[in-house]
Amino acid sequence: MEKNQYWCNVKNGKLIEEQGSFFPAIPFIICLEGTSVDVTFTSTANHTVVYEVKENGSVIAQLEHPDYTPECDVSDVDTHLPLSNKQGKAVVAAFLMLGIGKGKAYHSFSTTHTESFEVIQPFFC
Repeated sequence: MEKNQYWCNVKNGKLIEEQGSFFPAIPFIICLEGTSVDVTFTSTANHTVVYEVKENGSVIAQLEHPDYTPECDVSDVDTHLPLSNKQGKAVVAAFLMLGIGKGKAYHSFSTTHTESFEVIQPFFC
């Protein structure tokens, strides 16, 4: 934990362990089975702010204010967050757990999902 600002482990939708304090504007990593995604809060050329989601250095999504969730039904998340391992729902679950995602379509998903992931937020200097 000493090298991280925040860390948590979620298994089958349940928070198993959490250490530190999460800060939404600091970059973080969501570790999933078979891959990880880098998430950065950044501004666009239009001067709006988004969470940019990258897998293997390539941007796969920009989640926009105010909801910071894909603009689709939960069943279509993997189309809007096209991860190589088809675990887009786990990314949304992490955003909801961290208090970033606020999409109304996802409220029931936030309490019923069975996704597993870790979130790591290194210290930002």
